[in-house]
Amino acid sequence: MLGERVGVASQPYLVMLRLRWKVPWTGGNPNMAEKNSDVGAALELESINFNQWMLESSMQVNADIKTSERILAAKGQALSGGRYKKEVDIIFTSIGSVLEKAIALRHDLSARVPALLEPASLTVFKEKLERFVDGGSMACVSVRNETPWAVP
Repeated sequence: MLGERVGVASQPYLVMLRLRWKVPWTGGNPNMAEKNSDVGAALELESINFNQWMLESSMQVNADIKTSERILAAKGQALSGGRYKKEVDIIFTSIGSVLEKAIALRHDLSARVPALLEPASLTVFKEKLERFVDGGSMACVSVRNETPWAVP
């Protein structure tokens, strides 16, 4: 079975998102297990997708920047300000794409698991997205610092 884990027979298990994934229940109120499992499963699915989108985005950004560098080098503009502008545009377009996907997924999951719309959950989600955007912004700064032709 997909994602099935072997455990002690007496240990209770929770089913994630009605899939056949079984994970050990780690404690808490057993009456709240179903609600917690739905929220936990939704957050796990969100985290898996977000990490996958970040990885795909990073690989695409690197490929797009290399392509842009080759095109600008062929035009004799490899050390121009246009190169830096293009790299920043590529990075922020990628960030925007990942943010749109993450927000759309949260919207879809919250239709099934309304607890994801609670203020505490939304605050954690917002902070996660802010860290991602901050990381992308720092990538732009590091690109600028790596370019010898950029004016400080």
